Amino acid sequence: MSSKLQPTKHATSAPGDRLYDLSLRILMGVVSVGLVASVAFLTYRWLVPPRAPEVAVPVVEVGVKPAQASTPVPAAPPKAEVLMNPGKIFKCEVDGRVIFSEQACNAIAAKKGAR
Repeated sequence: MSSKLQPTKHATSAPGDRLYDLSLRILMGVVSVGLVASVAFLTYRWLVPPRAPEVAVPVVEVGVKPAQASTPVPAAPPKAEVLMNPGKIFKCEVDGRVIFSEQACNAIAAKKGAR
């Protein structure tokens, strides 16, 4: 038995196959062009580095502010006064309101009654 290959006749390509083949070739061409353009751009940027930006800043001379002739007013020293003695704080209820004071509750009630 001889093993000769017989040429076979191919069926004509269907229009869908031709359209698919054409779209793949167009896609391959677009991707190839993009790849070549990217490589060319990156090569250009590598060989020709970007220049430093030229920033023109205007130089303006500012004059010295003249000293004022008036004498400064000394600030009053802060008072070191304690408003309430922390050891003697009373919590009182007067007329339904809670009041904190350093006086005893009966002294506050007497003052309220005197008014």
